[in-house]
Order: sequence, then structure tokens, then C-alpha cells
Amino acid sequence: MYGLSNSLCLDITNNNSDVWENIPSISDDFFSFRIIKCNDGTSSYRIMNTRTTGDNTKALGGNGSNVYQWTYGANNNQKWLFDKTYNDFFEKNFTTSEDYHALDEKSVSNTTYDTIGWNFQYEGWYSAAMLTAQVGQLLQSTDAARLLRCFLYPTGNAQTINFYNMNMGNYKANANMVWDMNAAMQAAEYYLSNKSSTVFTSIKEKEWRNLTYGSKALDLTNNWYLAVNEYRTWTKGSAAKSANTITMTMTYNMRDFYNWDANGTAEVGFVSPSQMNTLHRAGMGRDFHVSGQMQMRIVWTTGQRIGSGATWSVL
Repeated sequence: MYGLSNSLCLDITNNNSDVWENIPSISDDFFSFRIIKCNDGTSSYRIMNTRTTGDNTKALGGNGSNVYQWTYGANNNQKWLFDKTYNDFFEKNFTTSEDYHALDEKSVSNTTYDTIGWNFQYEGWYSAAMLTAQVGQLLQSTDAARLLRCFLYPTGNAQTINFYNMNMGNYKANANMVWDMNAAMQAAEYYLSNKSSTVFTSIKEKEWRNLTYGSKALDLTNNWYLAVNEYRTWTKGSAAKSANTITMTMTYNMRDFYNWDANGTAEVGFVSPSQMNTLHRAGMGRDFHVSGQMQMRIVWTTGQRIGSGATWSVL
């Protein structure tokens, strides 16, 4: 079993036949797992390890833990369901969790909070950051100013943004939204090819890193570049088809982790990312989660997309 994104396969460390043996992902290696239908009246399967023992007695399972191998006992935590996906969508209604294979900075701080001592120089950086937030407010970069102040009042509390305003106020974010909408529309058409209604969800998050307008001068007042810049999106769709017309309610979600690059030297206002990272480590600023959501209704005939005949409105 290979991961689609990284060509890694499931394997047993050193062919270990012990129970509770963890199952890592290892490259350039072979695996010997058999997928066998469970004879219990369900659509579940067991994944047996034939490489380490040769006796087909070890199966993969989990119980609030990583996947491990254990002597097969027909337990529910040793049974697996396999569902077909389409272009990173899954035909079920559930909430996409944080991407467990994401880079650390996506979901947790890339540096430890409040672990270095106070330094008088940090007070100057803190004052410069507060001044940057004030100037940003005057320049109408209100969201950037608010999130910077949240960082400087170091509670670490999660924040929400007006995702609709971001997608309408930054043309790069708008283009990203259109891409995500068209991808969801394509998935809806696929799932509706043999039925009249469907509900589906992203199985992985799309990462965007492109809210810059391409020049330092333009980005000085680029509110959403200064506030978010890099973020992740995922969607949920509920679609119905009548004749050749499809109507879909789409929930569009974003996630971000507000933090600063420890090696960043390009100034943002009156401070640099490395200085802000230091304030986090000194307990004078703190990273936090950011999220946003919007809903829209999309109507189109098969084959149309946003920009080529489809219409949409905000709910």
C-alpha cells in the first residue's frame, strides 16, 4: 500500500514479528500485506502481514494510537473499510481533520513559546510591532493589524477571519477560491453520474502560498497578504441534479497558523519575521490558529464552470 503523495509504503521495522510493532512508512522497500474480506456479513477487510511471520497471524489495527500489528482476533479495530476517492474528494459527510502529514508550522508552533529570557532589545522590537499594527490600521489593513495585535497580546487564543471578505478583497485569494469551486463542481459531476444527489468532502487540504501582489510597495497595503499569506482550504459539497442542471451548496473552509519565520529578514512594516519569532520564544508574542468559513450556492449545467457559464451566490 503506497501513499499517493510521497511513494512511501507500509512496512514493518526490521521485519519484526512482535505484537504492538508500529507500522512506519519506509521508502524503497517492499511490503507483503494481504487484504482479505472479513467473513462477518460486513463490507470490511483485514490487512494481514505475511512478510514478518509467514503464518498470516498478524493483522494491522489501531485503538486510539498509531497503526500497529497484533495477533488477529476479528476485533473491530482490526477491520478496515475501503472507499473510492475522486480527485481528493470522498463521498461522505465528515469534517476534514488537520493534515497529520503537514509541515509542523501548519498546525503547531515551529518554535517553543516562552523559553528564552527577557532582553532589553526585545522591548524595542515589541514597540516597533505595536507601531506597525497602528500604521496598518491607518492604511486600512485592518485584519492584518488585528491579528498582529492578537500575536502581541500573547494569549494564544484561536482567531476567526471573515473568509468572504478575504476572497473578495484579494484577487489572488479570489482565484484560489474559483479553483476550489471548480474542483468541487467536477467532483459533484462525477458523483452524480449515476444518481440524483450526493454529499462529499475534501480528503486533503489544498495549500496556498500566493497572496502577495508581487512587489514590496503593493504589499505594504495588501491587507490579506499581511494578515494570512499562506493558508489551507478544504470543502464540503451537497449537490443535486435535475435533468442537466446541478445545484450545489458548498461550504468553503480555511485554516492557518499565525507564526513567523525564524530566519526571515525582510521587514514587514517596522519589524522582521525573525524578530517576531524571537518575541514568541521570549513570551512577548504568541502564535495561534486562524480559521474562516463561507457558504455559497452554485448552479450550472454539466460541463460549465465558474467563469464559463456557472452562476453562484453567497449564502
